[in-house]
Amino acid sequence: MKDFLNKNMKAIYIVLAIIVVCDILFFTYLNKGLTAEIIYTPGGATKTTMTSGIILLMGFYGTVFGIILMKIRESSWIQAIKKESRNVEKAEIESKESSERIKLLENKINTLEIALKEALKEKS
Repeated sequence: MKDFLNKNMKAIYIVLAIIVVCDILFFTYLNKGLTAEIIYTPGGATKTTMTSGIILLMGFYGTVFGIILMKIRESSWIQAIKKESRNVEKAEIESKESSERIKLLENKINTLEIALKEALKEKS
C-alpha cells in the first residue's frame, strides 16, 4: 500500500510541478514590461521593481511552501497506513491465537469424554 501511495504521489507532484512552472512562466511573460513600487514602512522609502521578478519570487516561495505542506500531509497518510497495517496484523494474530485455543479446548473435551467413557465402562 505504501508503494502504491508513493507512486501516485510522485505522479501528482510531477503534474503539479509542471502546472505551477507553466503558470509562473505565463504570468511572468504577461507582466514582463510592468514595474511595481514597493513601499518599505520603516523608512518610508519606495523601490521600483519588475513585476515579473515579484511573480517569480512569489511562485518560488509558494511552491516551496506547497511542497512542505504536501510532505507533511503525506507523512500523516503514511503513519495512518502503518497504524492500520499494525491493527490488521494484531487481528490476524488474535484470530490465530483464538483458533489455537479452540483446538486446545476441543482436545481437552475429547480427552475428558474418553476418560468418562472408560470410567463408565469400569463402573459397570
